Amino acid sequence: MRYLVWIALLAGTLSAALAAPAEKEAPMTATLRVTPTRARPGEKFELRLTVTNNGQREERLLFRSGQKFDFTVTRDQKVVWRWSHGRAFTMALEQITLKPGESRTFEAVWEQKDNAGKEVPEGEYLVTSVITAHPEIRAAPVKVRVAVAGPK
Repeated sequence: MRYLVWIALLAGTLSAALAAPAEKEAPMTATLRVTPTRARPGEKFELRLTVTNNGQREERLLFRSGQKFDFTVTRDQKVVWRWSHGRAFTMALEQITLKPGESRTFEAVWEQKDNAGKEVPEGEYLVTSVITAHPEIRAAPVKVRVAVAGPK
């Protein structure tokens, strides 16, 4: 009986080691670009999220709904605005296939309003983004500023 337990443990360890991918750079990366990064109250921020296949083979992005991406604006670690807030998405499995070197870009506009539709006050905000595939792919966040005037 003891030998059977050892064999089961060894088989489990071996199968886990074989299933685990080697440590390497992820083939899929996301980049967030916000234009401008400083704006006067009422001006729009253009948000652009690009996912790129940096690998050597075709990669598939698997989605559990029609939502492919999301943008979130926070201030003092509190959500001010989320692109997906109030939107409905299809409940269907979908996928996007990217060839090596291929990219897909998703865009939105933040009009300096919160999720309730109210103008936001002057100050610094953090824009984050995510490709909502399984697993998610996140881009580095970008700081933006809403200000009447002053140095950039």
